[in-house]
Amino acid sequence: MLNCPYTSSCKRLICDFSCKVFAEYSHWTNRCKISLNNPAIKASLDQISLADTLIKKAAEDNLPESSFTTMSVYSGNKPLLIADLVTYLAITRYCKDAGFYNGTYKLDFADYLDETKKSWNNRYNATDLEDMKIWIRSSKYLIITNLGLVKFGDFESQLLLSILQERYEPERYTIIVLDKGRFALPGKQESMFYSKLRNELKLRGVKL
Repeated sequence: MLNCPYTSSCKRLICDFSCKVFAEYSHWTNRCKISLNNPAIKASLDQISLADTLIKKAAEDNLPESSFTTMSVYSGNKPLLIADLVTYLAITRYCKDAGFYNGTYKLDFADYLDETKKSWNNRYNATDLEDMKIWIRSSKYLIITNLGLVKFGDFESQLLLSILQERYEPERYTIIVLDKGRFALPGKQESMFYSKLRNELKLRGVKL
């Protein structure tokens, strides 16, 4: 079948679009905007190993000095590729046979912030934002990207911290993917909530 990653190993003579494995795969990749043309599909073994390590670190995370748990953070080169690869790996390796609930979601935080601000307008249709909030809360694996496009003050920092707080429960794993260097998490130094957010990420071994 066209656009099916299981074509080479499928034993069906004719595809009738009823395959459970493909339906599940299609559901999560469409939600996370991952196509077979994505460079993550052709990632190297080293990159796949890095993505797998980030997922495992989130599952093992339980720092006594932290206010949150089950979270890992990446700061380095090719953040968009790494975010897509972590997402794809979570879908195909860790959420296989999970069905259509409790799976994977990749959140563009800059987009989420924009949608949140738009919702302050009475004429705004909140359907997209409400869907995002549901997927943020319910996903077993949440990958958060595009934090470098945001100037973090009190509101922006509180918005991200509230996501981490909402996901403070067993089997809710959060992977935050940052760019490398001083502009990975730009913000206002005088913001107390920005300092709190930075400290939480630095506890996971990143330099900001």
